[in-house]
Parts: sequence; structure tokens; C-alpha cells
Amino acid sequence: MLNSGNLVRCRAVQKPPFVLLQHGLCNSKPDGDFAVDHDAGCPGIDERKELLAIYAHHHERPMVAGQEAGIVDIRPLHEYSEEQWDYVMDTNVKSMFLAFKHAFPHLRKKKRSYVVNVGSISSFVGQSGTPVYTTSKGAVLQLSKSIALDYARYGVRSNCICPGITDTPMLRQHLKASGDAKGHLAKRLNRVPMNVALTPRDVAKSILYFACEDSAGITGAALIVDAGYLATAEWDCSALNTSLNQ
Repeated sequence: MLNSGNLVRCRAVQKPPFVLLQHGLCNSKPDGDFAVDHDAGCPGIDERKELLAIYAHHHERPMVAGQEAGIVDIRPLHEYSEEQWDYVMDTNVKSMFLAFKHAFPHLRKKKRSYVVNVGSISSFVGQSGTPVYTTSKGAVLQLSKSIALDYARYGVRSNCICPGITDTPMLRQHLKASGDAKGHLAKRLNRVPMNVALTPRDVAKSILYFACEDSAGITGAALIVDAGYLATAEWDCSALNTSLNQ
């Protein structure tokens, strides 16, 4: 069974899944116990605070506040209502503020503890049709850096994982909106040097690196996990494969 800190993930501010489970993901052995959310149960702020308190009470090892929040709403900026804008920003950014706010009283009690937020390659570059999503993910990266600076005195390290194209329900939703999901995915992956979509496990392993002392000394950093997407200005896997086969 994997040990990786007391990790609490909140996906949405309105109805955040919040279930604590022990879960094994890889051979890494960070400190503590691993807790991951699933689509079951939607407690409010008070219930979340209570769960944090109960969990912290039973675990003396370093605590990890791992925050993964992300929804996408595909439309041009001028078509958003104020409510639609707020919904994405609340889910993707405000949820992380609230999660940290209520986790901090427990984080500060430990000699060392960890915050791992999940941003995106959109923390660095824009994408067409997702202006609020890219805005929110840029904010996630800067929030992670702010936490790193302001709470280093308490032994808290804060870092941000920035995944590329990952096989998640949100990706499938985005692809479905294109009208040709399979073709659109192939076109997007053609731009990725490794020519593959990441799996949630790929991202989870990177999170675990920041959730233990293997990453001691690293704080305020972003780890890009994108199969090479941001490493190149231009890439065409189909052309490369054709030339290799000649």
C-alpha cells in the first residue's frame, strides 16, 4: 500500500467530491497516507472542515493538501455571462483557496507539509475557445507560488503540476464539442512529440513526487507533465513517421 501524506483533493466549490481513501498508485513511498476523491458524496464547507480535523487527528505524519480542480466551458469570451465566468473561476480557483484555508490549521501543526495544486499547460499558453479555463489555470500557478512564499516559514512546501493532454472526462467533453472527437484527438496528439495522451496515473505519480521528501528543497515550482507539448514551437508526428518509414 502506498504511503503519500494525508492528501485531500477538492474538485468543485459548489459540490466537491470529498472521499478519503487509502489508494496505491506506484512504487514511490512518500510519507503519510494517501486520500483521493471520487464522485461520491458532496459535503459543504463545514463537513470538509470536519473531515480534515478527523483525518489530521488520526495521522501524525506530514500532511498533504493536494488540490485538483478543473472544469472547462467552451465558448468565445464575449458570449460568457457573469455567472458562467464565476462558475469556472469558483470551481477552478476559489475551491483551491478554500481547501488551503481550511487545511492550513492542520498543515502548520506538522514539522513539514505539502501543498500540490494541479494547473495545466494552459497555465503557460492559451487555447482557442477556453478563455476562462486558461485564465483560471494561470491563476492556479500563481496561487501555488504565493502559498510557497507566504507559508514557507511554517514548513509548508507548495508546488504545481501542469499536465498536458490527459485522458479524462473533461478532455472527452472538449473533444465531443468539436463534432469529431476521434479526429480532433488525433490532430491534437499529432502536435505532441510522444504522440500519446497522458493517463491520470501519469499525473498522479508526479503529484506524489511533490508530496514527499524526495522533492525536499523544491517549492514555488511548476512541473510540466505534457509528453513534450510545450518543448517545441512546431511538431508533426505524422510527417515524422512518414520520413522514418521511407
